[in-house]
Amino acid sequence: MAETSPSGRRARPRFSLHTLQAKVVALVAAAFLVTLGAATAYTVRSQRAAILATATEQAQALAKMCFDSLNVMMLTDNMESREIVTRRLAQDPKVVEARVIRGEPVTAEYDEGLDGERPVDDLDHRALAGEGVARVETVDGRRVFTFIRPLAASESRYDVNCLMCHHVEEGTVLGAIRIRYSLAEADAAFAAFLRRTLAINLGLFGLGLAAVAWWVRRGAVLPLRRMAATAREIAAGRVDGVVAHRSRDEIGALAEAFRAMVAYLRAMAEGAERLARGDAEAEVACQGDHDRLGCAFGQLREAFRDLLAEGDRLLAAARSGDLHRRAEAGRFPGAFGELLEGINRAMDAMAAPVDETLPALERLAAGDLSARVTGDYAGEYGQLKEAFNGAAEGLARVVRQVNERSEAVARAAAEIAEENRDLAGRLEQEAASLEETA
Repeated sequence: MAETSPSGRRARPRFSLHTLQAKVVALVAAAFLVTLGAATAYTVRSQRAAILATATEQAQALAKMCFDSLNVMMLTDNMESREIVTRRLAQDPKVVEARVIRGEPVTAEYDEGLDGERPVDDLDHRALAGEGVARVETVDGRRVFTFIRPLAASESRYDVNCLMCHHVEEGTVLGAIRIRYSLAEADAAFAAFLRRTLAINLGLFGLGLAAVAWWVRRGAVLPLRRMAATAREIAAGRVDGVVAHRSRDEIGALAEAFRAMVAYLRAMAEGAERLARGDAEAEVACQGDHDRLGCAFGQLREAFRDLLAEGDRLLAAARSGDLHRRAEAGRFPGAFGELLEGINRAMDAMAAPVDETLPALERLAAGDLSARVTGDYAGEYGQLKEAFNGAAEGLARVVRQVNERSEAVARAAAEIAEENRDLAGRLEQEAASLEETA
């Protein structure tokens, strides 16, 4: 489900260094850069070693060529032209310096030689002491390889017996050949190769990184964002979200779990809606003791059904005239029990005026005109009380009036009877008088 802004438009995702995509890309980039740096450092080190090894081989070859040329000149008694050898070596653009250093035994046996054949620095003296020198130094930003090969007297120096011309002990250092070899050309070629390699690697890395970023965004970031949006909708109470992502990896498993959760919550919401509409037959299956929500919903449904059944029993009893039937509120927890307690109190309030009015009516029927309803009742029950007491009072008043009138009639009848007796007496007297007269 796409993320939307409050206005309803699709929200444009903002790049952040805290996103999964940025972290994966940064991790891949860091791993590549570390690998590239290590590989480049190893390549530079190994290539420089290879360049140095090549320079050493070339310097050794030049030194041997110089020795062979000097040996030929010595055998042909042409040593005066020996400077030609070093000049020829110096014609090579890679050779910075080529010199033959004359040692003390040769100087003592022959002469001091040319100016360029005298030792000039510590390296020359070390070579004349029998130490081979191979050193790389940087001059004006360029590497220069200095190679000095001591020439010791031997019966088989390059297949030449030096002891035939030099009357010294074997192993005596007669001189040295010094060659300074420039590594600038090889270093420049390697630097160009390294730049091309780095450019190609970085280009391929950029393409690979873009592919990784696209894959991570498509396969992980976007599905996770949609599932996060669905989770926010669920938290807001909307359970109609759809998780459409499907794959065989962990993201796909998470999406499948999200679909199951949404379906479960949707079933719960539908059951709750049916229950809210008064449908006590709403069914939501409890998936086990771990399903707290489903089991709680089932318990709620059963409590709702029992509550309705208890209410039906109370209503049936009330319709049949049994106002003393009460709900078993103790069976129901919490608010359900309180609701039934309230219904029981309402039934008590309904039954109380009836319970007091019925005996009062029976007393009235038995002639007890003093029967009254004395309870304190509100509303229509109070009106019923007032009506009953008013009717009883009116009936008593009528009976009193009837009694009073009956007594008046009785007194009048007694007076009439007395007068009748007086009249009869007078008539008897008159009759007697008439008889006497007759």
